[in-house]
Amino acid sequence: MQDLAHQIERFHKEQQGATQKLTNMEKEHEWIATEKDNFGRTGTPYDFNGQNITENKSTLRNLTERSQGMKKKINPKVMNMIDSVEKKEVSLKNMMKTVIRDKKKIEETIVSLDEYKKKALQETWEKVNGDFGQIFAELLPGSFCRLDAPEGKTINDGLEVKVIPFYYLLAILHSHKPLGLPRQSMETIPH
Repeated sequence: MQDLAHQIERFHKEQQGATQKLTNMEKEHEWIATEKDNFGRTGTPYDFNGQNITENKSTLRNLTERSQGMKKKINPKVMNMIDSVEKKEVSLKNMMKTVIRDKKKIEETIVSLDEYKKKALQETWEKVNGDFGQIFAELLPGSFCRLDAPEGKTINDGLEVKVIPFYYLLAILHSHKPLGLPRQSMETIPH
């Protein structure tokens, strides 16, 4: 009877030790808490019924010893350098994504500003061209003047002043013949 009491007492101590070990393992390995429900279930990696615990403990001990031996061969400074380089790589990749995203936004802004510039330039040109023609006509009555883009170009490429003198207009009105002016000058006359 005393022997049975000792066995029960030893069993309770082993049970408390196992419970404590389980608690420590759950703290050390987070995956245990999420996979705990699968322990002992057939068809899962945690089906322990067909396992030889003694053999598994021996294998674990051998693998742990090999792992410890390998850790001694690994230079911790190199491992820290590798870890540092990997963190820098991740950081640089994130920075690269940011730069590419910002580049795209800048390119879109440039296109938008270019369109705005072209529209403002067109509106300004139309207003200035009209005012310039009126001022020129007041200063030299009967003459005509305007600002035009060079042939084959747009106003974005620059402007030329094109003047049609009064005597040239009279010649056109009276005889439909130019007064010895080059043909190029005739092409700038508005019809």
